[in-house]
Amino acid sequence: MPRLRLALFVALCFWLWVGPTLAGTMDQVRAAETALTRGDLQTALKLYNQIIATGKLAREELAAIYVNRGITRRRLKRPAKAIADYTRALQLRPGYATALFNRGNAYADLRKFERAILDYDQAIKFRPTYAKAFYGRGNAHAHLKQLPQALDDYTQAIALNPGYALAYRNRAVVHKWMGDLDKARADWRHYKALTGK
Repeated sequence: MPRLRLALFVALCFWLWVGPTLAGTMDQVRAAETALTRGDLQTALKLYNQIIATGKLAREELAAIYVNRGITRRRLKRPAKAIADYTRALQLRPGYATALFNRGNAYADLRKFERAILDYDQAIKFRPTYAKAFYGRGNAHAHLKQLPQALDDYTQAIALNPGYALAYRNRAVVHKWMGDLDKARADWRHYKALTGK
């Protein structure tokens, strides 16, 4: 019984010491996410830097913070730094499809489409229903003029998410490039119906 009391006392002391700090960190996480959503990228970046510096988060939570900081850096037109953040997230959480997808996007920003495709491939491997990864890979294939592969990827993105307007738009462009104007028009009509444009 004395051991149980000692263990409870130690746990209580630990919570009293760490609990407020962890709660403060979670408040920072919410503030950073709000800033990112609002488009206040400098504030989001500052907060993500502070959160990472605390060292208070578990590996999976920290991986998510690195992904969000990477998204922030990418929006700030810093794709190389974003890639470093996504890579760090993957070191903390191997197979993290969101990090792979976002790193693929950053490589595409740098026009490294072959490298982007490798990341999209891995994102799809770990999350086979990831419509955005199929869409991103389709875009990379289209940039490389690999039109059948682009067409297949856009088609899969639409199969996974029938409301994916951008996939219809880009598939319409590929159909046009491939000379299939009827299919291009049909996809363009879907795009317009989904977007109201």
